[in-house]
Amino acid sequence: MNPTLNNVALWGEGLRLLVEISATAAFALSGVMAGARKKLDAVGVCVVGFLAAFGGGTLRDLLL
Repeated sequence: MNPTLNNVALWGEGLRLLVEISATAAFALSGVMAGARKKLDAVGVCVVGFLAAFGGGTLRDLLL
């Protein structure tokens, strides 16, 4: 196999991982912001953030 193509494959995997992590962080941030708007305590904000990130990641995986 061509070494250049191998490097492109590795770069593509890293880019995919970066996009997945940033998407999950965006879902978590939206959940944290929603919890803060409802004036929840710290535990409530963390729970809402986790549920939004988990649900958003699951929805993303199902659509893909």
